[in-house]
Amino acid sequence: MGWRGDQPPQGPAARLGRGRGSRHDGRTSGPADGRARRRVGRGPCGGYGSAAFGAADFVVGLLVLARAGAMARTDAARGRALCIRCCVGAVFAVPAVFIVGGVAGYMTRAAAPIWGSTVAGVLLIALVGLAARQRVVLEALAGW
Repeated sequence: MGWRGDQPPQGPAARLGRGRGSRHDGRTSGPADGRARRRVGRGPCGGYGSAAFGAADFVVGLLVLARAGAMARTDAARGRALCIRCCVGAVFAVPAVFIVGGVAGYMTRAAAPIWGSTVAGVLLIALVGLAARQRVVLEALAGW
């Protein structure tokens, strides 16, 4: 006696989750050709979000460094101070991005947030290097 459409499942089948939509022959529900379903959800979303955060911070940092270079033409000390602020901000953002990506990867059990935070961290580390280099260049030009 199987499940009928007019009555909910009764007895042990109801407790085991064998109701409408469950398979009794051991096959998984998925595409007909046997390929695994594409995974969408919190994992890829966290990965793309972390990478986008890193890219946005990198671009904002480049704009700040361009502003520091333009400011250094009239006041070298203010240009160097702006480079230092950009470098310090990026240095503090790098571990935060890695920690957030690691926690998101742990909570979603997906690798995408970890890879996304790695991309963000690499971009921010590059920004730290650029800010430090521009500070040294501005300091050398101010000494002339």
